[in-house]
Amino acid sequence: MSSVRSAEKLNLGDEGIRCERIITAGRGMVALCLLLLASLASANEEIPWNEDTDDPTLISLGIVGARVKTDHLVPNRPESHSSSGIVKYIFTNGPAEEKLKLDDEIVGVNGKRFNHNFSRRMGAAIDASEAEGEDIVLDILRAGKPMSVRFPTPKCGSFSRTYPAKCHKSTVILEEACDWLARHQRPSGKLEGDPNSGYLVLTAVAGLDWLATGNPKYEKNIDLTVNYMLEYFTKERTPEGHLRFGLAGWQVMYGGMFLSEYYLASNDDRVLPTLEYINGEINHLQFRNIDPDTRATLRQKWHDPNNPDYEPLPPYWFSHERLTVDWKQPYLHLGVNTANALVAWQLLGECGVAVDRDNIAKTLDYIEVASPSGQMTYGGQPNQPGNAKGAFGRTGVLAVALHMENRRPKYTSKVRDILVRDFPTKCFCSHASSCMGKAWGLIGLAALDRKMFRKAMDDIKFDFDLIRLPDGRFVSNPGHLERNKIHFDLQHGSEGHRWTTAFNALIFSLSHDRLRLTGGGKAHAVAR
Repeated sequence: MSSVRSAEKLNLGDEGIRCERIITAGRGMVALCLLLLASLASANEEIPWNEDTDDPTLISLGIVGARVKTDHLVPNRPESHSSSGIVKYIFTNGPAEEKLKLDDEIVGVNGKRFNHNFSRRMGAAIDASEAEGEDIVLDILRAGKPMSVRFPTPKCGSFSRTYPAKCHKSTVILEEACDWLARHQRPSGKLEGDPNSGYLVLTAVAGLDWLATGNPKYEKNIDLTVNYMLEYFTKERTPEGHLRFGLAGWQVMYGGMFLSEYYLASNDDRVLPTLEYINGEINHLQFRNIDPDTRATLRQKWHDPNNPDYEPLPPYWFSHERLTVDWKQPYLHLGVNTANALVAWQLLGECGVAVDRDNIAKTLDYIEVASPSGQMTYGGQPNQPGNAKGAFGRTGVLAVALHMENRRPKYTSKVRDILVRDFPTKCFCSHASSCMGKAWGLIGLAALDRKMFRKAMDDIKFDFDLIRLPDGRFVSNPGHLERNKIHFDLQHGSEGHRWTTAFNALIFSLSHDRLRLTGGGKAHAVAR
């Protein structure tokens, strides 16, 4: 039986829940099941797009609200050198919904053919149209027939030469993303897609975004985030007093970052006990505090028969969470959480928390031993090579920590050189989450090398125009092609586009000088 596919919009219930479905001839029961599942979704849930989820090569058309299939993708870059794009996905409630059809071939924009430069010409056209609020016109072939399709474009200015700093468009982008995140915040204060999960990284990053704007309209969202975290770190403890959720390292470090930044902006003393608790939890998670019996068991379990000197638990290192004798993860080390801890410690110290400065120094000492090149390694073994594929983001976190600590100029220079070297090929292909890695890597460049940061932002300006949808949220473009998929940003269904929006907004938080982790000061107060 032949398989005929068509796209059809569904409106479900009074709340207007919408989803895109693919109807395949002869598979009516499957379609019915999809309808039933969709009807059970909460009205507040963002239903993630899933068209061609095994094919990460669709390019987004930004404010047009569609995604296209192109040829000639640049490896590990969000860029296509194609001369056309074929529409394969249309976002609901966007401008393209009533104006484009699946399989339309877009061959030019504003009367100019793409001529082997699809991504950059499309991004430049969007930027030019937004500069004056002029219509953007797509030249298409529909069933071989040439047509022009016009899209009204709101005026928000063009990217300045110094963007995101001193740039009206960047401020608009940041606040539109923050507005979208605010609309998706749960009454509890949580942003994660799963309301029952023990994770709060996304919640913390959204909170940082709102803080960065300095806009009083986000006061309620910030308060909800603070209250959620204070309750989380109080109630979600084991009988021994430690955080009970898995991946605890991520929760305490990102919770520490947000609550510290909030305290520095507000002087709200009610968060100080939680900051003290987080400091203790970070210390608890560090390998140096593992008891001798557990260390001996894990050393035997994870020994390397080809390397008798292999130490599976380098003392000044972290994993996802506290290690126990029954640890079953396929790896122990997590260089990014070691860097996360350094950033959190610096912020906690600025809040007046009694962090262990000697431990911070020794952790940095060990990082120099494990990562002599300056690239933040994944594992914590000495003399790791500095050529890992997915290291741009975690090296960026280390750059932020070193910039805040500012006492190791020679090693900091190595880290800067690695970020400069890795930007062209590794900015978009960080391990697990390309948008997280991109955000931290660019923030790290901004901290250590403003000239290279300027070159990097100018190089990828077109991509920011392509991944920003009409409602203010961000999606992902091709880039993380390792293992032939964009692992986290597109397929992590419980987060939808909240994850990509929060981390891309964090980049645009550099348009203001309010967060310490992006180089800002302490003088800015949250309106209360």
